[in-house]
Amino acid sequence: MRIIATVAAALIGLALIASTQASDAGRLLLYPKSNDDWRAAYPVQMLTRALTLSGGNYQLQPGVEDVPKARNFLNLSTKHGVDVVWSMTSIERETEHLAIKIPLNRGLMGYRVALVRSAEPDMLASVASLEQLKQFTAGQMYVWSDTKILTSQGMVVPGSNYNTLFRMLVAGRFDFFPRSVTEVSQELARNAAMGISLDKHLLIRYPAAMYFFVNKQDAKLAADIERGLEMMLASGEFVQRFEHYYGDVIRELQLDARVAIDLHNPYLPADTPLCRRELWWADLCPIKQ
Repeated sequence: MRIIATVAAALIGLALIASTQASDAGRLLLYPKSNDDWRAAYPVQMLTRALTLSGGNYQLQPGVEDVPKARNFLNLSTKHGVDVVWSMTSIERETEHLAIKIPLNRGLMGYRVALVRSAEPDMLASVASLEQLKQFTAGQMYVWSDTKILTSQGMVVPGSNYNTLFRMLVAGRFDFFPRSVTEVSQELARNAAMGISLDKHLLIRYPAAMYFFVNKQDAKLAADIERGLEMMLASGEFVQRFEHYYGDVIRELQLDARVAIDLHNPYLPADTPLCRRELWWADLCPIKQ
């Protein structure tokens, strides 16, 4: 009996040690894997820093495979293989998931410049209004959030594959390919040899926010992320990190010198904090939704 009791005590001790080690390691937190490391670098860095500041005990790790964003949101809902997703917000997404309402790239997701064919670099040079822009067609992935915004303007040619869209542009299937100012430099560098150039004239913009999203039952994780981001905002670190990643891009694209075409975003939730000035790169408060 003493031997049995001793063995039982030893097993209990090992279980307690394993439990303590697991607790010390923290919760494993899975985020979407991206084969394009440059896309994920900034949000992963912001997430890591926010959770460190909030005191949350987490270990961050990418998921197993790079899957479409819609699949990531489905997996988030079912708690399958991903715990946090970052993407442009919408009424539908905020209904189905828990959004941390601090725009990671300060609204730049809604600032778009156009990729055009190198043979026609000034195709959009005379455009000065939305009505004039509607005379041209834009290529977009049919599943992207901003596709709905542009579709509501009646000028989208949908595609089913991201890489194919660049070939469709070169082939003349549509006139221009609007891309976020946070992405266009890398995309241009990778596709310029195909005969693609950057339009220097237009800036298409609409209110948009890229948030972190978690499962609706994951309130503690949401609170930890929000607390850390708020601490970064209060200290100025948030803006410093944003400037580090996007400051040169904003200056190189000369956004202030471009003709701005403002679009309505009917999918933006009514309670988006547009008038909380410190969250945005530019003042969006006067823009009525």
